[in-house]
Formats: sequence, C-alpha cells, structure tokens
Amino acid sequence: MNFGAFCSLFGYIVLHMILYSANVYFWRRFKINYSFIIGFKEGTELGYREVFLLSSGLAVLSLAAVLSNLDMEMDQRTKSFSAFTELVPLGLVIVNFPDNFLADQLTSQVQAFRSLGFYICYYFWGDFKTRSNKCIERNIGTINRTL
Repeated sequence: MNFGAFCSLFGYIVLHMILYSANVYFWRRFKINYSFIIGFKEGTELGYREVFLLSSGLAVLSLAAVLSNLDMEMDQRTKSFSAFTELVPLGLVIVNFPDNFLADQLTSQVQAFRSLGFYICYYFWGDFKTRSNKCIERNIGTINRTL
C-alpha cells in the first residue's frame, strides 16, 4: 500500500476542512452573509466549531486506519491476510467520499482527486492483492496525469 497517497489524500481533505472552518469563523466575525453567497438555506449551515470537529474526527479516523493497517502488517498472525489489510484504507475512502464529493469547493482539491484516481486504479484492477501499482502501464493511468 502506498501510505504516501493515503496520507496525502486525507491530509488535503482535513487541511481543506480546517481552512473552511477558519473561513466560517472569520465570515461570522466580520458579519459576511456567507450562507447567502454559498447558497445555504438560512440556519442550516454548519458553524466553524462543527466543521472543525468533523475535520478533527476525520483526522483521528485516518490515523486509526493507518495504525491498524500497520499493526496488521507487523503482526505475524494477520500477515497472511495481506489483501484484507490493504482494504482498510479503501473503507476509509468510502466513508469519506460522499462528504468530499458534495463539498462546495471541489476545485481546490485537485491533489485529492489525483490520489482518488490512484485508489480507483489500485483497487478496481486488483493491484492491492499483489501490492503493485501497474496503473501507469494501463490506459487508466492517464487519469493521474491529466488531473
């Protein structure tokens, strides 16, 4: 598993959410009607504390996934379940994908989409079973280069 791609994907998402919570804080402090500008229904938008709480929770969940994956890799009893240990990051991507996809600032997450292209290729073609990344050799590897 390429932990660099996993960490960078969730690092960018968490960083984006933290910056969004800072934006909400300053918008409220300077009395900018951001709910109207973004198109939220009045009273349904999240506050900066809620967004920061969600980003902190996602960071903790990501760290737990990384640590559990590393623990399963080091433990001799679970070392034979290498395909299962490679599915732990996929579970976290699936949990987070709807929130990420529906975010209103998708254009600022180009690097996250590059990492998502890697995950699609890595899991769709079954490279996680052999722990190889042959996306570059396939035509689908152009997803990572075009984004």
